[in-house]
Amino acid sequence: MTHKSRTFAASYSQCKAGDEPCVVQAITNTFHKFQGGVPALGLASLDPLRIDEMDIVQGTGPGEGTSNMTMVNCDFLMKWNGALEKRANGKEYYQMNKIKATFDTTRFYMHLTNLFNGDKALGDNMNQFLNDNWEDILKELKPAIIGAFTKIFRAIITNVFENVPYEELFLPNA
Repeated sequence: MTHKSRTFAASYSQCKAGDEPCVVQAITNTFHKFQGGVPALGLASLDPLRIDEMDIVQGTGPGEGTSNMTMVNCDFLMKWNGALEKRANGKEYYQMNKIKATFDTTRFYMHLTNLFNGDKALGDNMNQFLNDNWEDILKELKPAIIGAFTKIFRAIITNVFENVPYEELFLPNA
């Protein structure tokens, strides 16, 4: 067992691979324990979750700036499939293939900067409009947000799967 896998395994509750409620609870608990990040596993801080770049292609006008998006009571659901891969060390590691994600939230807030070439009054009005109409705005942004979340969580989960053998993640099914 490597130092990386010991660090992770010590705080992860093992489940049988097919026990979905147990696996969901174990992953949820693990994310809460590691929300500040774990450098030994290459895990960045999850709270707050920082997304360095998200492409949102809407409209025809040029624009670039920073934003702050806050979701209240966000439930993020990911489903994936994959296969086991035996390595030279004789251990099996899970290899993630396809991944599908979605999320729901009870409230979405956003603040965009540099709107209308920095015109503060117009920018403030637009931000107010976006927050007053958050449900419609979120419908438009949801694919880009899901894409950004999926990229981040895929990297985190893949990092764990690459460093922690399958037998340390899951109990035998027999």
